[in-house]
Amino acid sequence: MDKKSKPIRYTLKGQLGEKGKEGRTLLVEDKFKCQYAMKTFRKNKSSAKILEEVELQRACSNLGISPKIVDFNLEEKYIVMEAMDDHLLDEMKKVGGIVTPGQQRQLIDIFKKLDKAKVFQGDANVLNYMVKNGKIYIIDFGFAQKIDEKVIKKVGTDKPNYELMLLSFILKLQEMNCPATSYSILKEHLSDAKKATFGIK
Repeated sequence: MDKKSKPIRYTLKGQLGEKGKEGRTLLVEDKFKCQYAMKTFRKNKSSAKILEEVELQRACSNLGISPKIVDFNLEEKYIVMEAMDDHLLDEMKKVGGIVTPGQQRQLIDIFKKLDKAKVFQGDANVLNYMVKNGKIYIIDFGFAQKIDEKVIKKVGTDKPNYELMLLSFILKLQEMNCPATSYSILKEHLSDAKKATFGIK
């Protein structure tokens, strides 16, 4: 958005999730009664960092794995995007902490497409996955980085999401004491060396 443009006004309808270090996410409504998720930032957040987050999320939403951004404002420090239905964690709780085979395949697709978009999301928190109409999306690009030569050298792979985020996600599920069926398909995408190193059976 051009800084000289008049900001679009929204009506606050509620808060989505917990308040985080960066700010909070609100449910807002525009003048057409369309509802969105508005991610707000602390006032001293760098405009350049917000713009970078917008660009990285847009690269992912273009591949259908992240919510579409509909508006952002660098002066008022917010990003507005399509609202989701539920956290993946809420869906898991409904079925005894299980990530279904279909959901696991969707996650593999997300990790592969993140690498295709050259975006290392970098945060394996299960709460960074949301669901809308049965489809999983990845959110929160506050820790994300562009996959460039520097990142590749640092993490040792040009597919950090497929190799590292996938592993981290499985380890998170184990920490949460989820049934092994929750990662039975995910683990098939790990090397035997990684499975042995991290005790994934």
